[in-house]
Amino acid sequence: MADTDQTLLNELQYTATETPNLGASWPSGLWTVDELSGYLNQRQRRILYETGSVLTRNPGIPIPANTQRTNLPADWIQTRRATWLTPDNKFSPLLRSEIWYLDYGVMTWEETFSQVPLVFL
Repeated sequence: MADTDQTLLNELQYTATETPNLGASWPSGLWTVDELSGYLNQRQRRILYETGSVLTRNPGIPIPANTQRTNLPADWIQTRRATWLTPDNKFSPLLRSEIWYLDYGVMTWEETFSQVPLVFL
């Protein structure tokens, strides 16, 4: 861990009235070092997700036409934008949608297949 991580852990120990030791242990037994590290990582991922401050451009995940769902990599946080590469090698932007809109606004979405999708979830 970097010095800033240990400084943060030390501050957390002071706040939680633990014996400060740069986060090496939590003598009260309230948390383990692994639990606290997991909580801090979870908060950091949440901040990145909410702010969108870190974006990585993924050049493409191959998804066959007429595929309704696909698994994303384990380290994927959120999809901000998506495009579809058409058969004639042109990019078509996809709109973000929610399942409620598809179920109640476009009720035939599960039965309608096209070469170029209109939305992503």
